[in-house]
Amino acid sequence: MKKRELLTASAYARHRETKGFAGATREAVRRALRDARIHYEPGTRRIDAARADREWAENTDGSKPAARNGRASATDTAAQEHARLAAVRRELLEHELEERRGFEDLLTLWAERQEEHERNAQRRLEAIPSRLGPLLAAEAEADVVTRMLREEIRLACTEIATDAERERRELAELARETTRRRR
Repeated sequence: MKKRELLTASAYARHRETKGFAGATREAVRRALRDARIHYEPGTRRIDAARADREWAENTDGSKPAARNGRASATDTAAQEHARLAAVRRELLEHELEERRGFEDLLTLWAERQEEHERNAQRRLEAIPSRLGPLLAAEAEADVVTRMLREEIRLACTEIATDAERERRELAELARETTRRRR
């Protein structure tokens, strides 16, 4: 069974602010306690947040603004609006950070694949002399040597370009999937 977390009045006000609830000030929580709309846990001066949230909803008329001496308190209304805006800002920031993490993951993957692609290209190009060396040594005509070198370099470049295009398509698809999952 999960142990309940008991909060001070100030901590409970912060809890309400985090949740975007009205009554997110220490004074509003104290008034709710004074008016018996919410209660301390027996034998403590601590509040069970889940129970107090339920009691607050059940025992508070949300259609009426908070009243003090028969007048609505501008500070309570402003505090409620501030709490709501703060909660929305936090939610937007969390969403933006999550998107950035996903974007950073894609960039890291792209960089790793790019390095691997560059290593493969270098290996292909460095292998040309060992493959063609014996054939070129036996060839006496310069045009034949030039043609053989051009053909081998063209094949290596074509393979490198094909691999690069395949990588680009795979990463683009991965980016689209990541974007779809986040929505």
